[in-house]
Amino acid sequence: MSWVDIGFATASGFQQEGYLLLVFYLYPVIKLLREKPMKKILLVEDEKNIILGVKTCLEVANYRVVVVEDGAKAIETAVQEQPDLILLDLMLPKLDGISACEQLKTMEETRHIPIVVLTAKTGDADRKKAQAAGADSYMTKPFRPEQLWGEIEKHLI
Repeated sequence: MSWVDIGFATASGFQQEGYLLLVFYLYPVIKLLREKPMKKILLVEDEKNIILGVKTCLEVANYRVVVVEDGAKAIETAVQEQPDLILLDLMLPKLDGISACEQLKTMEETRHIPIVVLTAKTGDADRKKAQAAGADSYMTKPFRPEQLWGEIEKHLI
């Protein structure tokens, strides 16, 4: 098992030894990330294992993470919490990610918030739909922590 591959690791179950190895291996990168002011990220994901992996990945990099598990709750929470960035899955209950993205980008209170789609959907059609809905970036699962951190930092500068 590739311990750095968050998508694969979370699909296989979170293992404490892998986490410790991840933190040890990435300590220099994590140390640099922890020196910056804490930013708030809204994670919109309905898979518990993915939530655990992504939330851990973000917290070790000194991000404050707010988690919601459906698209409708994402809109409500984004308005209330005003996160610095939204990580949005496409396949969600109640309101899919594309619809949530469209609504977030049309609302005055949330249109300024960068949205990074984080999904298992790898097709060009899905990427184009997300872009048309207003997504600022598109990442596919599985991913490496440094890829996620890099994508987030692009939008928070």
